[in-house]
Formats: sequence, C-alpha cells, structure tokens
Amino acid sequence: MDKVTVELGATHQASAATLSRAEDFKEKGNDALKAFKFPLAIEMYTTAISLNPTAIYYSNRAAAHIKMESYGLALEDASEAIKIDPSYIKAYYRRASANLPLGHLKDALRDYRTVVKMKPSSAEAKSKMKQCEQLIRQAAFAEAIQSERHRPLSETIDVSALVVDSSYDGPHLPETTPTIEFVTDVLDHFKRGKLLHRKYALQILLQMKAMLQALPTLLRIPLGTESQAHITSDLIVSMAGQFYDVCNIFALNGLPSETNPYLFNGDFVDRGSFSLEVVLTLFIMKLAFPDHVHLLRGNHESKNMNKIYGFEGEVKHKYDEVVMNLFSEVFNWLPLAACIESKILVVHGGLFHQDNVTLNDIMKIDRNREPPESGRHHIWRWHALLDGTGDCPALSMRCMDKLNGFCIIGLMSDLMWSDPQPFPGRGPSKRGIGLSFGPDVTKAFLAYNNLGTQLMAMCVDHADLLVRSHEVKDEGYLVEHDEKCITVFSAPNYCDQMGNKGAFIQFFRDLKPRFTKFTAVVRPAMDMYRIAANTATGTPAHSTHGVCGQHGRHVWIVVAHPVA
Repeated sequence: MDKVTVELGATHQASAATLSRAEDFKEKGNDALKAFKFPLAIEMYTTAISLNPTAIYYSNRAAAHIKMESYGLALEDASEAIKIDPSYIKAYYRRASANLPLGHLKDALRDYRTVVKMKPSSAEAKSKMKQCEQLIRQAAFAEAIQSERHRPLSETIDVSALVVDSSYDGPHLPETTPTIEFVTDVLDHFKRGKLLHRKYALQILLQMKAMLQALPTLLRIPLGTESQAHITSDLIVSMAGQFYDVCNIFALNGLPSETNPYLFNGDFVDRGSFSLEVVLTLFIMKLAFPDHVHLLRGNHESKNMNKIYGFEGEVKHKYDEVVMNLFSEVFNWLPLAACIESKILVVHGGLFHQDNVTLNDIMKIDRNREPPESGRHHIWRWHALLDGTGDCPALSMRCMDKLNGFCIIGLMSDLMWSDPQPFPGRGPSKRGIGLSFGPDVTKAFLAYNNLGTQLMAMCVDHADLLVRSHEVKDEGYLVEHDEKCITVFSAPNYCDQMGNKGAFIQFFRDLKPRFTKFTAVVRPAMDMYRIAANTATGTPAHSTHGVCGQHGRHVWIVVAHPVA
C-alpha cells in the first residue's frame, strides 16, 4: 500500500477525490474488521483519518482497538470522535465499551445513559445501561460485605460437613498430596465435560491458598545441579483459558514432574468456556509438584477482570459464589514475578514507570490485594504527600520504600499490565493501564539489577533477559529490545479469531531459549454461550463480534453496533 501523507489546514477542505479515497480506506478497514484482521483494520482506518478526520473513522478505529484490547487507544479515538461530532451515538457506545474492561464503571454508565437519552428506542442500549448499573451495585455491595467481614472466607468455611454422594463418578482427591495418577484422572474427567465434586474444588482452593501464602512475591527458580543438567529444564507457558490447547502442550512436552518443571505466566482464566478446568488443573499440578510447577499472577487474576470477562459467571454456573470468592482469595496470593538462575526475570506484563526499581522492591510488594489500576497514580514525593506517619493519604496504606520516593505497591500494576514498545523511552499504555517501555528501559533495568552478570563464573553465553506474556503474537512469541525481551503467548487462534500460533519456551542449563510453536487443536462443540449470557456482561444474541468462540464468553467489549 502506498504511504499517504496529507496535511489539512484549519480552513482547508479536502477534495472530492481525497474524500473518496478516505472512504475507500474506511471500507477496507470495515472488511478487515469483519475478517478479524484487526491490525490491518487499524491501519486502514488510520489512513482514512489522515485523509479526512471524521467522527466515523475515529469511532471505527476505536472499535478495532477494542478488539485488540487496546482500551487506552480506544478511549482516545472515541473521545476524539465525540469532540468532532457530539451527536455521533456510536462513539459514546464505544467509549463505554472501552471504559468497562478498565473498571471505569461510572464513566461507562455515563456514556450508556447518553446513548439511551439520544436513542430511547434502543433496547440494547437500555440493557447495557441496566447491566452497568447492576455491576456498580454489586461492587458497592461486595465492598460493604468485605468491610463487615473480619475474617476471610477461607478461615470460616467448613468443608468437612460436605458429603461426596455415591452418584459422583469422578476422581477422588487423595487425603494427602495429589498424585500424578490423580492429575491424569482429572484431565480425563475434564475432557469428558465433567466437573470435580464441589467439596474437592473447595479443598483444592484452601490448600492452594495455604501453599501460596508461604511463597515470596518474587520466586527464585534454580534449574538444578550440574549432575541434573541433562534432564532439567524450565518451560514458560502463557495460556488464556483454552483447556484443550493446554492439554496439547502437555502432549507435546509431557506432564509436569520433578524432571520436567513448568512456569505458567498468568492469565489462566477469563479466556474460555473452560477457564475453570484450566485453573483447577494448574492448581492440582502445583499441589502435586510444589517445587516444579510455578504459577505467576496475570492481570486477569482479579475480581474486576473476572466479573467483566466471564470467569465469575462460569464459576457461578458450574459451582457457586462461595467457590468464586475462594478463587479471588487464592488469586491475591499468586506471586508476581520469578527469577530463573538470577539471570532471567519472568513477569506477566512488563517494567515500570520509574527507573532504579530493584528486585528487592518487587519482593516487598504486598500482593494480597486487588491490583491498583495504574502504577503512575501511586507515585509521589515524600515531602509533598506524606502526612508524617509514612502513610499515603490517597491509598490509605503504608508505603514500603522511603528511599526512592515511590510507593512500591504502585509497581504491582506495571508488572501485570505494561507492554514493550520498539522505540526508546516510556509512553502511555495503549491499554489505558500500565505503560509502554522501550529497549533502553529494558536494558537499564536489567543492568541495574545485575541480571546476566551474577553467574558469569558459569561461563554461559546467554545474556540477561526479560520474559513476559500479555500480548498475542502471530508466531506465538516475539524477541525484541536487542534480544533482551521475549514475549511468549501460548493460546493459539486467540478468541477463535486471531489465527495466531501458540508457543512455549524451554530453558536448560545454558539458559538459551528454545521455542516450540503449535496451532490450535480441535475441541468438543459445547454450547457455553448461555453461561456468560447469564452474567451481568451478557451480549445480545444477534451480535456477531461479541463471542469469543472456544472461549465462549460474552464481554462488554463487544462491537454490537456494526461499523459505519
């Protein structure tokens, strides 16, 4: 495609030919969007905007950004569309659709109410408005309940009274540690479309919380002694609730064991009709192999994401609210980072808004909480905002680092949400949370923490490295930032739309990454749509862009209105 550069002055009117070209690019963008080629759609809409910046073009690009989960960019485009044409209804709808996944419920509700006011006959807009109001009420109710509850649910629930009746035909949880036989039996049971007994699910969650509470926020993972080097590796996986693709990884690389360790890099849920099966499988494997299965927290292991993206609805459908509340407790205790052999840092998202963050700072993070929305919002200078007690008035929590002048808890959001960018420096996040960080930021962080220099005596020839996930990559992985940053994404054909490969990474004693790519597998045809539709985020049945196929979830980010 030829590059198009057009400069419009304040009073310049585009020619008829230019307007026609802009419309052609817009139509190409629409075709790409319908074909699930979202990056191409964004490119086409961007060219159309450069020729003729209209509300329709900005709004359509916002729709494509929403499909790419670039909610920050979607908010900018939708707001620009409203600025250009305050009467353009779809722009308000799309801004609401971008605000909702970010947890900006009141902002989303404001726009939904605007849509209803502008188009009172829209049953869909009224439904979205009511659903958003319901989410706000639920959040307020949950906060009130939590303030009244002095002890967490895990400390008050009694599972001993629960009885496993004779009609249950699934595997029985061992009284001691789960065995590999139990792991394989559970996988087979899940493949048949059946669930573990509720008692066993509760017991697994309680055992997981106890185990995770004892772990540090930053895991230190060795690869074994020299005598074990030929059989010891560590495999990094980032799936997204796609149970049958997770099973395929085990078919390709084997089940976890003492000689086949795994690190699962967050976002276990919210991406599938089988998110529950995925996360229970991983929890059972962690209990069976506590030193050889490692689980890190992703941005979707949180209450807000679970409510918006379907995991809460799935769990309540398959079990109940008690089980869901226990999941939330367990998620809060998942570690946030892992360091392999003091040379490779693994996180779900990325790096930080500020320089000179240390691994010790990460270790200090009080992770037993819902993640703050943005690390940028939790940085302050001590002389300006401290009230004399060491507390942060805005957060009502005690700061943990007075030396560098930033609140360590603010780092949590960056670890879970940030993304790399190809150019130097830092920039705003396309998602609206976290930030974008350049190759210079990656290099400086690794150097400041001596990653890659602590084991020089081993004479390994692979340098320092950051491994993260959080983004779809066409080939399942991407090496960037002068080979100092790797993104790995293990969910192939994401949302049954993207056509991407999945990948996982293996590290042996030489610490060289070895990549395995794979494609999506055939899974059973199961009608899981009604599960998500029963949640507060149900999407009207006529919408063709709101269903994520295998994932079977209906989400707020649906492009229910066709592009213009």
